Order: sequence, then structure tokens, then C-alpha cells
Amino acid sequence: MKDRESLINLFQKELPRILPHYEERKGQVAMAILIAECLAERKNLLVEAGTGIGKTLAYLLPLIQHGRKENKRVVISTYTKILQEQLVKKDIPIAQRLIPFRFASAYGSENYFCPKRANNSLRYGLFEREEERYLKDKIFSWAKEKEGLLIDFPENIEPNLLNKINRDRDNCLEKRCPFYEECYYFRAKKKWEEAEVLVINHFLFFAHCATDYKLLPTFDTIVFDEAHRLEDAGVNYFGIDLSNNGLKRSLELLYNLKTKKGLLNHLPLSLSLQEHWKKRLEKLNISLNDFFLEITEQVAERKRILSPLQLASDFIVELEDLNLSLLRIYQEMRDDDLKPEVWGLIKSLKEKEKELKEFVNLGDSGSVYWWEREGGRIYLKSAPLSIVGMMKKILSNFKVFILTSATLTVAGDFSFLANRLGMEEYQKSIFPSPFDYEKQSLLFIDERLPFPKEEGDFIRRCAQSIDELIKIARGRTLILFTSFKMMEEVFALCRKGEYQFLKQGEEPAYQLLKRFQEDTTSCLFATASFWQGIDVPGEALSCLIITRLPFDVPDEPRIEGIVENLRRRGEEPFWSFQLPQAVLRFRQGFGRLIRNKRDRGVVGVLDKRIIRKNYGHLFLRSLPENLPMTTNINPVVGFFRRR
Repeated sequence: MKDRESLINLFQKELPRILPHYEERKGQVAMAILIAECLAERKNLLVEAGTGIGKTLAYLLPLIQHGRKENKRVVISTYTKILQEQLVKKDIPIAQRLIPFRFASAYGSENYFCPKRANNSLRYGLFEREEERYLKDKIFSWAKEKEGLLIDFPENIEPNLLNKINRDRDNCLEKRCPFYEECYYFRAKKKWEEAEVLVINHFLFFAHCATDYKLLPTFDTIVFDEAHRLEDAGVNYFGIDLSNNGLKRSLELLYNLKTKKGLLNHLPLSLSLQEHWKKRLEKLNISLNDFFLEITEQVAERKRILSPLQLASDFIVELEDLNLSLLRIYQEMRDDDLKPEVWGLIKSLKEKEKELKEFVNLGDSGSVYWWEREGGRIYLKSAPLSIVGMMKKILSNFKVFILTSATLTVAGDFSFLANRLGMEEYQKSIFPSPFDYEKQSLLFIDERLPFPKEEGDFIRRCAQSIDELIKIARGRTLILFTSFKMMEEVFALCRKGEYQFLKQGEEPAYQLLKRFQEDTTSCLFATASFWQGIDVPGEALSCLIITRLPFDVPDEPRIEGIVENLRRRGEEPFWSFQLPQAVLRFRQGFGRLIRNKRDRGVVGVLDKRIIRKNYGHLFLRSLPENLPMTTNINPVVGFFRRR
């Protein structure tokens, strides 16, 4: 009872005191009380918090109180490093003014600048261009004033340079390193150990679990924010993602055939043996190219691998032989500075060799394998069909876990997400958004368009409808697509001139978003990442257009594999997987429009399946109650005239 009263007091008295414009939200307080009860009673919880509830403080304050009472560290995990940073810079400082506590934000070790690696890369001539040496010096100076976290560096760092200056766990000397006392990573780890609240991301969480729970300090209580992306993070972590360029970069650390630089020049080899190695690496690079060409057959942009590959290329055998030879040289080395660099390369090549063998042999029956092409890059990929088994094992290691997001349910039902994550026993609750959608918004469904399966006509009519809505809204429009192909086709057909048109892919996403926010008459055509995680409050986003219901592309390899698997189990994939997945993504897209109580706007849906098909009601039932809906363009005109 005392804890409950203390928590209520924080929201009703203390928050208004430090935040003059704070408005108490009943849903926020009720959510905080529920979380406090679940933490005290060690009950797992799924809690959906609608936009505007104040979700972060609703879980953060009871979590801090619980950690203090139990004298244990508590952890918050969110989907991306960007969201991690938002939490640290926006919400945690507010919480600290109410309850002083120590916190730290943890990132994977590869995100930290390593002075020793940077020095070794310079010493052994690994920097290939003058600009790399210049940027290295700039990073050195910058890191001394900061915490060495490379994602905070104000300029873009190319993968080729990053691979020569970041921490590599395989070549780290730890306490034996002359830079140990000033090491940014180990300084950060010390802060992690001292923290009462540790903020991580989902990918790092899975890395921690994969290292037998030794990567991070001990904890048994965790809140997963943006929990609807937890499966995606697990799939990405436990899958394969190899590329021809990545393999070339690794081999170029040993010796770059163009620049004539690399570790090979510093190995204890005679001139004749060095020449032998150079010829060997030249042959290996040719084999690498042949290997990827043979797999991809020089056709299509993506292809699923259904049976083990019988390849003429000997690249994997040659890579294995080269690595064994390198290991023998390493065992004879005496240079204590060079040895860690060579050992790190050996470990990296060994891991790539292992993944190549798994890919070629389809080593995991529970995964799907495919390749895809992006320009000159060819990627070999795999993904587990399900993470249910591993999630059950992982979550059993924690006393209590809480999953929260604005979108966890399909028409008010948590079972789809819970089943995908292997959750069986849990409390559940929904706290709807406090926004007045009846006054703030309007849903317009344009049933004048043909069904999306009439592709050519649908694309043409989409462009016309978008032109009409942009004109009515006077720009200020975000248009969401389900594929880059459709986005490009529609963009080409739309009338340009009166308003600035921005398109995903023309420049980095954060720059596009900044321009869209600053130019309140601009229109942004986007797909993929723009369906979720972006926040554009105010006039800049007054009209949101969803061009198609966001069903996954059926021939996307993992989706195809999941569908086959469900059919083998006697389940109907559309109703049990594809539809609920699309509904959650649709809700995420819809949520981009109304971000605060002052926002007003129209959501235009150009896919009439939402009202013409028997499954459309699930999309509509998953939207806020009292949301006005029309299929007539005139109320849209009237809505914007009233603004």
C-alpha cells in the first residue's frame, strides 16, 4: 500500500511540480500501478499503451522503485540504438529528478572506439586512403572529449574504416592491453556494473543470452519496450548475414591486392613466401567471385535455397586451408602487438567459414536460406522460422519480464504476439490512447480505386488519389508504401511542382525526416522503416496516406517458409499469421499521424479491401474507438477547411 501511494504521489504531485505543462493521465497512473503490482508479485505482463499515455514514465518509475526495494539492477530493452538514446536523453533525466538513481546505456563492444586497433592499423599500414587517416585522427581527438561511442560521431564512418578502429572482442588483450586504463569499452562496462538501471537494445539482449548471460551485468527483471519488434531482433541476431563485400574486406585486412597493404607485409615470412601468399590470395579472391556467381546464377534479385548446394567452386576449402596456414604462422609469431590483430582475423575468417558451410549445406532445418542482390553486393542470408523454443528457454532465466508497446494486439487480442514469443503465463492489459480521435482525426477510405491485384490500373489511380489528397491537405503529407517498386512507380506518376516532394532513398532517412519536419508543406514518399518509430508532431504531418494494406510479400523467403510450416501443421497461414502480422504493421503506420492532443489530420487508405473483404473488419477493429470514417472525399475537404 505504501509503495502504491508513493507511486501515485509521483504522478499526481511531483511530476506537475518539475514539469509545468504536465497533465495527469489516468491511463498512465493505472499502467504504473499495474506494473508495480506485477513486479512485486513476480507476474509477467503484456501491456499495450496507446500513443499519448506516457508509456515510458509509466514503466520507468515503478521499475526504479522495485529495483531500489529489492536492491537489484533492473534493465530496459528497446528496439534500436536511436530509441535507446531517446530514452536516455528525454525520459531518464525526468525520472532522476524524482528518484535519484544511477543509470548506464549499454551497447555492443563493436560500437566503441579502440585506440590500440587504430594505432595498429596505422602502424601496419591498413589505412588505404588519406581520408581514412585523417578521419582516424579526428576520431581520436573527438573520443578524448566523449565516451568513445562511435555511433555518436558526427560524421559517417564507412564499414571499411570502422573495421580497423572499433573494438574487436577476438583480438582484445583486456587487462594486458597498454590502453586498458583508458579503454572506452571497459570504462563503459564499469558504469554498467555500477548502474541501478541499465538501458540496452533487443539485439544486445540476444547477444547477452547467446554468451551464457555473461556479456552484461547480472539482472533478473527486464522491461521490453517496442516489444512488437522483439521477434525481428531475435531473428536477425540468430540468422546468417554474409556478403561478398564483407568477405573481401576481411581478406583485404590480410592483404589488399590493389593498395599492396595489409598484415601480410608484417608477418615473419621470407620474400619468396610473401610472394607465394600474395598469389594465393589473388587466387582466393578469384574463387570468392566465382563462388558468389555460381550461387546466384547471375539471375534475379533474390532466390531461396531449397536444397544443399553442389558447387564446383572450392572457395570454402581454400578459405579453410588459408586460415589453417595463417594459424601456423601465428603460433610462430613473437610480435606481441601484431599477434592480436592476426588472431582476430583468424577468428573472424573461421566464423565466416562456419557460416558459409551452414549456408551451403542448409545446416539448420528450422531456418530458411536465401541470397539477395543489391547492386554489386550479394548477400547470403538465413533466418529461423520461429524463435519460440529459444524464447521459452531465455525467458525462464528471468524472474519477471514486462513487454510493452503501442501495438501488441490484433482487435484487442494479445495471443498472436504471445504465441510468436512462446509466452504461456502472463497478465495482460490495454490502456487506450487519451487522444480525442473523434475530433482530431478522420479515416478516409478511397473505394473509387480498383483492387490492388489490378496492378497497372491501381498504380495509376493511386497517383491520382494521392495528388488529390495532397492538394486538399496543402502538402503536409506522408505517403506509406509496402514496396520500393510501387513507391517509385507512383512517385513517377504524381504531379510535382506546387509542393516539395521527398522520396526515401534520395538521402539518409534522418535527413529526409528533418527536411519533412522543417518544410511544413512538403510531401514524403516512404516505405519500410517509416511505418514505425518516427515521430512528426505538429502541422508538418497533417495527412497520412496508406497505399496498400501492409501484408508481407508472399515470396519473401522467411514468410514463405513460415507459411509452408504452418500448412504442414494443419493451420491456415493467412488467418493465423499473415493477417495478424499485417494488422500490427497497419496500426504502426496509422500511429504516425496523431502524436499529441493538438495534432489534427486525415488518414487516407487507398486499399478498399479494408471494407470489401471479410477480413477487413480486423484492421478497422484494431483502430481507436470513435474514429470517424468516410468513403466520400467531401468530408476530407471539410475537415481541412475547419483547421
